[in-house]
Amino acid sequence: YQVRHETNETVGKAYLLRHLKNSNTFRPELMEAALTVLEREIIAQLTDNLRLHLEGLGTFYLKLGFRPRYDEMGNEMKIQFTDPAKITGNDVCIETVGFTPDRQFLKQLLRLLLRMTSSFRSVIPLMLREWKKLPRQRQTTFLRCRFTIPIITTIR
Repeated sequence: YQVRHETNETVGKAYLLRHLKNSNTFRPELMEAALTVLEREIIAQLTDNLRLHLEGLGTFYLKLGFRPRYDEMGNEMKIQFTDPAKITGNDVCIETVGFTPDRQFLKQLLRLLLRMTSSFRSVIPLMLREWKKLPRQRQTTFLRCRFTIPIITTIR
Protein backbone atom coordinates (compact mmCIF):
# COMPACT_ATOMS: atom_id res chain seq x y z
CA TYR A 1 0.00 0.00 0.00
CA GLN A 2 1.01 3.55 -0.63
CA VAL A 3 -0.44 6.71 0.87
CA ARG A 4 -0.87 9.76 -1.33
CA HIS A 5 -2.36 13.15 -0.69
CA GLU A 6 -5.20 13.96 -3.04
CA THR A 7 -5.22 17.61 -3.99
CA ASN A 8 -8.25 19.18 -5.55
CA GLU A 9 -6.19 21.60 -7.61
CA THR A 10 -3.20 23.90 -7.48
CA VAL A 11 -3.97 27.55 -6.88
CA GLY A 12 -1.86 30.28 -8.41
CA LYS A 13 -0.95 33.87 -7.78
CA ALA A 14 -4.23 35.24 -9.18
CA TYR A 15 -6.31 33.04 -6.86
CA LEU A 16 -4.13 33.96 -3.89
CA LEU A 17 -4.50 37.67 -4.64
CA ARG A 18 -8.30 37.37 -4.96
CA HIS A 19 -8.45 35.44 -1.68
CA LEU A 20 -6.26 37.99 0.11
CA LYS A 21 -8.36 40.84 -1.28
CA ASN A 22 -11.54 39.28 0.10
CA SER A 23 -10.13 38.38 3.49
CA ASN A 24 -7.76 41.29 4.22
CA THR A 25 -7.56 45.04 3.94
CA PHE A 26 -4.43 44.88 1.76
CA ARG A 27 -4.66 46.19 -1.76
CA PRO A 28 -4.06 43.46 -4.35
CA GLU A 29 -1.41 45.58 -6.14
CA LEU A 30 0.65 45.79 -2.96
CA MET A 31 0.36 42.05 -2.34
CA GLU A 32 1.36 41.29 -5.93
CA ALA A 33 4.37 43.61 -5.62
CA ALA A 34 5.35 41.96 -2.32
CA LEU A 35 5.14 38.48 -3.87
CA THR A 36 7.26 39.59 -6.83
CA VAL A 37 9.90 41.11 -4.55
CA LEU A 38 9.88 37.96 -2.41
CA GLU A 39 10.35 35.76 -5.47
CA ARG A 40 13.31 37.85 -6.67
CA GLU A 41 14.86 37.89 -3.20
CA ILE A 42 14.61 34.11 -2.82
CA ILE A 43 16.34 33.69 -6.19
CA ALA A 44 19.03 36.26 -5.29
CA GLN A 45 19.83 34.58 -1.96
CA LEU A 46 19.91 31.08 -3.43
CA THR A 47 22.19 32.14 -6.29
CA ASP A 48 24.54 33.62 -3.66
CA ASN A 49 24.72 30.11 -2.18
CA LEU A 50 22.71 31.11 0.91
CA ARG A 51 19.72 29.57 2.60
CA LEU A 52 16.79 31.94 3.10
CA HIS A 53 14.85 31.58 6.33
CA LEU A 54 11.49 33.34 6.60
CA GLU A 55 10.55 33.17 10.25
CA GLY A 56 7.20 31.53 10.81
CA LEU A 57 7.21 30.03 7.32
CA GLY A 58 10.41 28.07 6.73
CA THR A 59 13.76 27.84 4.98
CA PHE A 60 14.44 27.73 1.24
CA TYR A 61 17.64 26.07 0.02
CA LEU A 62 19.16 24.53 -3.11
CA LYS A 63 19.24 20.77 -3.56
CA LEU A 64 22.21 19.72 -5.63
CA GLY A 65 22.93 16.47 -7.38
CA PHE A 66 25.08 14.93 -10.05
CA ARG A 67 24.30 15.73 -13.67
CA PRO A 68 23.04 12.57 -15.35
CA ARG A 69 25.33 10.79 -17.81
CA TYR A 70 24.15 8.46 -20.54
CA ASP A 71 25.72 5.47 -22.26
CA GLU A 72 25.74 4.95 -26.03
CA MET A 73 22.28 3.34 -25.87
CA GLY A 74 20.81 6.43 -24.19
CA ASN A 75 20.38 4.75 -20.79
CA GLU A 76 21.20 6.80 -17.71
CA MET A 77 24.33 5.59 -15.93
CA LYS A 78 24.70 5.60 -12.17
CA ILE A 79 27.50 8.00 -11.28
CA GLN A 80 29.89 6.95 -8.54
CA PHE A 81 32.86 9.06 -7.56
CA THR A 82 35.52 7.49 -5.36
CA ASP A 83 37.77 10.54 -5.35
CA PRO A 84 36.15 13.89 -4.49
CA ALA A 85 38.99 15.70 -6.30
CA LYS A 86 37.65 14.31 -9.59
CA ILE A 87 34.26 16.00 -9.19
CA THR A 88 34.05 19.12 -11.35
CA GLY A 89 31.47 21.87 -11.72
CA ASN A 90 30.21 20.12 -14.86
CA ASP A 91 29.30 17.07 -12.78
CA VAL A 92 27.04 19.01 -10.41
CA CYS A 93 23.58 20.40 -11.15
CA ILE A 94 20.69 21.95 -9.26
CA GLU A 95 17.99 19.34 -8.76
CA THR A 96 15.38 21.55 -7.12
CA VAL A 97 14.74 24.16 -4.49
CA GLY A 98 14.10 22.59 -1.12
CA PHE A 99 11.81 23.97 1.56
CA THR A 100 11.80 23.03 5.22
CA PRO A 101 8.79 24.43 7.05
CA ASP A 102 9.24 26.00 10.48
CA ARG A 103 8.06 24.03 13.47
CA GLN A 104 5.47 26.73 14.24
CA PHE A 105 4.13 26.57 10.66
CA LEU A 106 3.76 22.78 10.79
CA LYS A 107 2.10 22.96 14.18
CA GLN A 108 -0.48 25.47 12.92
CA LEU A 109 -1.13 23.34 9.84
CA LEU A 110 -1.55 20.20 11.92
CA ARG A 111 -3.95 21.90 14.32
CA LEU A 112 -6.06 23.30 11.48
CA LEU A 113 -6.23 20.01 9.57
CA LEU A 114 -7.06 18.04 12.69
CA ARG A 115 -9.73 20.55 13.67
CA MET A 116 -11.30 20.00 10.23
CA THR A 117 -11.74 16.31 11.03
CA SER A 118 -13.86 15.79 14.13
CA SER A 119 -12.86 12.13 14.50
CA PHE A 120 -9.33 13.25 15.39
CA ARG A 121 -10.23 15.76 18.12
CA SER A 122 -9.21 13.45 20.95
CA VAL A 123 -5.93 12.61 19.21
CA ILE A 124 -4.70 16.20 18.69
CA PRO A 125 -3.00 16.71 22.09
CA LEU A 126 -1.37 13.27 21.95
CA MET A 127 -0.06 13.80 18.39
CA LEU A 128 1.25 17.29 19.18
CA ARG A 129 3.08 16.03 22.29
CA GLU A 130 4.64 13.19 20.32
CA TRP A 131 5.49 15.51 17.41
CA LYS A 132 7.25 18.06 19.68
CA LYS A 133 9.62 15.38 20.99
CA LEU A 134 10.93 14.57 17.53
CA PRO A 135 14.07 16.12 16.05
CA ARG A 136 13.29 18.76 13.44
CA GLN A 137 14.25 16.52 10.48
CA ARG A 138 11.74 13.83 11.52
CA GLN A 139 8.76 16.13 12.07
CA THR A 140 7.75 16.25 8.40
CA THR A 141 8.04 12.46 8.15
CA PHE A 142 5.90 12.15 11.27
CA LEU A 143 3.14 14.16 9.63
CA ARG A 144 3.42 12.11 6.44
CA CYS A 145 3.27 8.79 8.27
CA ARG A 146 0.73 9.39 11.04
CA PHE A 147 -1.74 11.85 9.68
CA THR A 148 -4.81 10.55 7.87
CA ILE A 149 -7.79 12.65 6.87
CA PRO A 150 -10.35 12.15 4.10
CA ILE A 151 -8.15 13.96 1.53
CA ILE A 152 -5.54 11.20 1.84
CA THR A 153 -6.06 7.98 -0.08
CA THR A 154 -4.51 4.53 0.09
CA ILE A 155 -3.46 3.15 -3.28
CA ARG A 156 -2.54 -0.45 -4.06
